Amino acid sequence: MSLQLTPLHPVPDATARVARAAFPKGNPSLTLRDRLGTICADDDFADLCPGCGHPSEPPWRWALVTIMQLRAHLADRHAAEAVRARMDWQYLLGLDLTDPGFDFSGRSAGRARLLTGSAEDRLLETLWAWGRPQGPLKARGRHRTDATHVLAALRVRSRMALVAETLRAALHARATVAPDGLRARAPLEWCDRYKRWSADTRRPQEQAAREVSRQTVGAEGFRLLEALSAPEAPAGLSDVPQVAARRQTWLRHDDRTPPEASDPCGPGASSQGKPQHALSRATEGLEAPYDPQARSRNKGETTWVGYMAHCSETCADDAIHLMTPTHTTPATVHAAPCTEGIHAGLLQQGLRPRAHLVDAASISAALLVSSRPEQEIALLGPPRLDPRWQANVAGASSLDQCAIAWEHQQMPCPQGQVALGGKERLD
Repeated sequence: MSLQLTPLHPVPDATARVARAAFPKGNPSLTLRDRLGTICADDDFADLCPGCGHPSEPPWRWALVTIMQLRAHLADRHAAEAVRARMDWQYLLGLDLTDPGFDFSGRSAGRARLLTGSAEDRLLETLWAWGRPQGPLKARGRHRTDATHVLAALRVRSRMALVAETLRAALHARATVAPDGLRARAPLEWCDRYKRWSADTRRPQEQAAREVSRQTVGAEGFRLLEALSAPEAPAGLSDVPQVAARRQTWLRHDDRTPPEASDPCGPGASSQGKPQHALSRATEGLEAPYDPQARSRNKGETTWVGYMAHCSETCADDAIHLMTPTHTTPATVHAAPCTEGIHAGLLQQGLRPRAHLVDAASISAALLVSSRPEQEIALLGPPRLDPRWQANVAGASSLDQCAIAWEHQQMPCPQGQVALGGKERLD
């Protein structure tokens, strides 16, 4: 798909006349076009498109479609239908009433070009540039931040399916980088066992057969690990993401039994899956070989695999609210350590807030002390509640009701009992 630079024309008269007759009281799409125009131009994305090939849809149009698509929670196919059917979208995009729109299959290619060119923030930066002279986006204002969970685009799988798919991904990565070496060392049965996606492979129903299959996959994974670490292995193969994910997954889920034979990769090598309680922390575990940063987390009554997105926006009472830089982390990263990164992102964009409103999870004593004098930001948020049951049961005594006698290393409680045998430790 090539980029053909086109001039930005005003909205066709027929489209404008019908749209204003259909929405006499106004419409968000009409207001967006009247206030912001096309937001961006083709020149903003010219470096992402090749100079030859079939002409692509003007980038400023698929940028606007992306905004409306996310706002209405529409899939690519439904967004393409909305361009042909909705009058307000045709007005926003400056299309004739008889325009056939675009093919929905090109939407994914446009997003892929944005990610490949690390240009996913260009549209947001264009909105920030508009917001500064207009007034809604200014330094020394008031911002607020809240976090939400983001689901990773993967299928939640069992431990057995996870290790099998990780091994399959590593084999395919090696077959792409060094096919000759894989043919020389991989047994022929691996081709039949790992040629299909693990979710499409039928697993044994009996527990004994499942355990044998699990040990087979674990042992073959260690054999592949030995082959990748061999001196004759191609340089740089260990840096392939699927190979690194395979090594990390095997070290977390499997224990290797030393082989009886002299060959470390010989048939005597075996593997045994670790029990659930022996697994390392969730921060060290992979949930899929194709998304190595996705993590599993429980928060209250919510359980998910993916990420945490800390979304910030301006919140002045007399101006519209605009989104500012979003801070995204793996799900296992808690909110308080992210507050400094959020402040750094605001300072980098020249949006130093006067007051920053956060929830209790994003605040700590250290942040309250450092944010005001060092960054001139007033960090505001509710205090953290005591999660212990004594603080939430009527008649119980919490720790703050006990006076500690440091010189005697004693702590009497309100009922008169004294806790003895205290010891020092670093928290």
